[in-house]
Amino acid sequence: MTISTILKNLSLVTVGAVAVTFGFGEAANAVALTGSFQFNGIGDPISQVVITANKLNFSPNPTPIGLAAQTDSFTSFSSGFVRDVNSVAGLNGSPTLLSNVPFLDLGENDGIDILKLTEVSEYTFVNLGVTTAINLAYKGFFTSSTGDISQAFGNLTFQAIGNSTEVKNLLQGNGSITATFSGLTVATEPVPEPLTILGSLAAVGIGTALKKKQKKA
Repeated sequence: MTISTILKNLSLVTVGAVAVTFGFGEAANAVALTGSFQFNGIGDPISQVVITANKLNFSPNPTPIGLAAQTDSFTSFSSGFVRDVNSVAGLNGSPTLLSNVPFLDLGENDGIDILKLTEVSEYTFVNLGVTTAINLAYKGFFTSSTGDISQAFGNLTFQAIGNSTEVKNLLQGNGSITATFSGLTVATEPVPEPLTILGSLAAVGIGTALKKKQKKA
């Protein structure tokens, strides 16, 4: 093997090693939010929401929430804020797609560690006799304080007076309902970053190349 060939092979291995180191380093430093938590309105008087066929208006806006049953990343938070949602599928029968609408801000109301919505379902109604639970599912993503992304899924529940037929008819007739609320949010594994994927591929490539060289030797 000539000196030039050796130098060429060393260069390829060095470039690959740099890619692996950089890719794995990015993954190690990522601090995406994962886990789950429950939340509800707090304060005196307690936070409420005005529900219409296509909007959620929290009072005040943003309105404070308290967190409970936190797991993983969310154990660092005990409170947050939720904001109005001005485009809800409501009674349309199909989900509403949203363009990264800020909804749930953990900790301070500062736009850091925030959940943005990309989809909101239609209302579903659960008859509880003299009251009705109105459920609304949502999807989106969390952006952590370090800028790392994780996928988010959740559900809001509102308690309304009246049976499910009465509540649904009220909303269909352009009426509104003022209710308390609670929710559950789950954040899944962070979306892989391109550099991390590149590092993984480089590691596989280097391993394969070294095995081939060993066989030839």
